[in-house]
Amino acid sequence: MASRLRQLVLVVERDPGIRDLARMVIEEELGTDVASTGDVDEALRLVQARRPDLVLVGVRGADVGCLQVARRLKADPASASIPVVALVHWGEGQHEALEAGCDAVLVRPFDDVGRLAGEVRRHLTEKME
Repeated sequence: MASRLRQLVLVVERDPGIRDLARMVIEEELGTDVASTGDVDEALRLVQARRPDLVLVGVRGADVGCLQVARRLKADPASASIPVVALVHWGEGQHEALEAGCDAVLVRPFDDVGRLAGEVRRHLTEKME
């Protein structure tokens, strides 16, 4: 199997607008490859097939379905070391994200897209060290 030359971020977000924004920021600001989906089952297949270096999961109010990805990754020794960052709305889902095993929480909307790029960069850098 050929190794990847660039790091890969997986964005798991049901809102296509946020998913597209995250993809654009990560690709343009960091030059990092991005895979994205709004489907939990597809996200889990992508993790197994592509082994991302970081996973961003969207959490929207009571709909915490994407947190299933974090729970499953952290429960599996083969993927437990992959950093997972939750994208939450202010005051919604922060506690649930941390309980699900997310390594960090980033509050949206992203008034400053540099915050998103900085958080992704930080986790990718830490993973390499």
